[in-house]
Amino acid sequence: MADLWQPGRHFDGIFAFSDLIALETACFLMDKGARIPEDVCLMGFDDIPTAKYMAPPLTTIRHATYDTLKVIFNNLMYQINTREFGEGSITYYKAKLVERQSVRRIENAEPEGE
Repeated sequence: MADLWQPGRHFDGIFAFSDLIALETACFLMDKGARIPEDVCLMGFDDIPTAKYMAPPLTTIRHATYDTLKVIFNNLMYQINTREFGEGSITYYKAKLVERQSVRRIENAEPEGE
């Protein structure tokens, strides 16, 4: 995160790999004086129980952990048993956006440099 937070560099939001990483990112941003979501929107993934108690409450993606891990485990066992380590595959999971207060709508946003 420290590499991204440089004078003159602007970004609207961060999508963290997990809610715990989002929590660490929120602490870093607040230490630097950034306001969430006014200055930087922040979103996590997992919907851990503490996500709704963060300040501000964290917007996140909720997924069925058991179903996700079952698919990962079955794919891993297949690769171990067959020794086939191809390009991989695309797997879709059921997930739900849990909207809380760590993101804001950005009206009329245009990509940087246009």
